Amino acid sequence: MGKYIPNKHLIYLDQFALSRLVTFNPGTIWERLRHLLEKGVEERKIIVPYSLDHSMESCTSDMELAEREDAFLFDLSKGFMLDIEAKIAAKYIVHMVRNKRIGITIFRKDATHKALGTKESQAQFAERREKYEQMIKEGTSQLNTFREIARDGKKPDKKLVETSLQILVSNYQQNMILRLKQYSRYGFYDKRKIEFSFISIPFWADVFMEIMIHNHQLTQDEAKKAMHLLEREGLRKVMPTQYIRAAIEAMMMVKQQAEKVNDHVDIIRLCTALPFCDIVLTDKMRRYDITTMQLDAEFKTEIYSGTKEQLALFEERLSSIVEN
Repeated sequence: MGKYIPNKHLIYLDQFALSRLVTFNPGTIWERLRHLLEKGVEERKIIVPYSLDHSMESCTSDMELAEREDAFLFDLSKGFMLDIEAKIAAKYIVHMVRNKRIGITIFRKDATHKALGTKESQAQFAERREKYEQMIKEGTSQLNTFREIARDGKKPDKKLVETSLQILVSNYQQNMILRLKQYSRYGFYDKRKIEFSFISIPFWADVFMEIMIHNHQLTQDEAKKAMHLLEREGLRKVMPTQYIRAAIEAMMMVKQQAEKVNDHVDIIRLCTALPFCDIVLTDKMRRYDITTMQLDAEFKTEIYSGTKEQLALFEERLSSIVEN
């Protein structure tokens, strides 16, 4: 029984898993996993969602391989796609304010075509990836230098992790509350721009507000309700995507981990996958972060990684779903 879809399990595959499922050697566990996934989809026991985040990451590698990965995931998904983080978060808040049921309409989008299906789209994704990588490098260069100096290799201190999480959660929450408060009172809010040397982009909370106001016709009264909801229930209940983002960022902070573009793509993936998918297959480091922050327990999501032991457990779990 799935969290959101009765009699089906929603299974999210990280990029490393997708690559191995496409390039497996005969007789390996990846061949067996691919067979189980395809059988489960065919028998309508599992759903493997499509996601544009895969294309953002794979378009930097061999484009022929990226096309194969994209085509494989698209076919496996049968058109079931996870929407982007900002749209999911905005819909989640609006649904809570309007007392609507939190269901698959929050996170599902129909995939009508392959992201890397044409040379033009491949070039577009490669360009977006390049710009995103430049932004991450500019935004984290000083931070990464400091973390490299301060890194001691010790296991993260539990109290420090909790403190870091509280700080980040408060920051995300207050940025959203401020805008909701202004909009509820005046019908507008102060917007921010994030400036890079080559581009300026809207602040994340402004993006969320614009989606709520223009896509979902959020009223001033509803903005006030959303503000009170955040104050009363907290980020974890009202904006789970941002809570997950804060939790993983807290782990990176405490570990003094250098932040790279793939780390931020991972965060985007997990923000949309963890709250809504039943099973997530990710890499060893992210599984450690997720379980340390108890995000798997919080969102009732099974987490597996690419280690030998974890893959064996994932295969066993997949078999129990597909073969029964």
